[in-house]
Amino acid sequence: MTDRPRDELAEAIGRVAVAASHADLAVRNTIGSLGGGGAAVLAAEQSSVSRLIDWCVKFKNKLHTPDEEVSRDFDAQAERLKALLRRRNTVIHGLWFQGEGDSMTVSMRRGGKVGNDASEISVDEVYQLAQDLKNATWDFTEFAHAIAHPGWPGFPARHGDVH
Repeated sequence: MTDRPRDELAEAIGRVAVAASHADLAVRNTIGSLGGGGAAVLAAEQSSVSRLIDWCVKFKNKLHTPDEEVSRDFDAQAERLKALLRRRNTVIHGLWFQGEGDSMTVSMRRGGKVGNDASEISVDEVYQLAQDLKNATWDFTEFAHAIAHPGWPGFPARHGDVH
């Protein structure tokens, strides 16, 4: 192995990318688990993960009758995962430059408008985003599976932190 200097920011961004990829796959698999059927699974290949999360909520409402608390919790997990994936977009697609002290500044285009929005973010916060994505994916998948399979005892415990 080549002796290369460690770039913690690049490593943290890579962990976010991997966690988001796992989220994407989990959501696509959830479409089938909630009973979206073959056509929905095929259509999922052409859709954004955010749209697929919305589909999961719709399938839950149309094809299943979870109790109110589980239904609300699933909807909250869906919104949490979508918010984290939006933050992932900033981290992955942003323009990075040195901020104050140890922080970095990430700059993003403002939804097609002229100019950029910039915000400070530390390497630790990027690592935390990767961990939050991993946890939110696990929670979303677990709630979806519990809805699709009432009486199911749950997944085994989570597997450690990302960093």
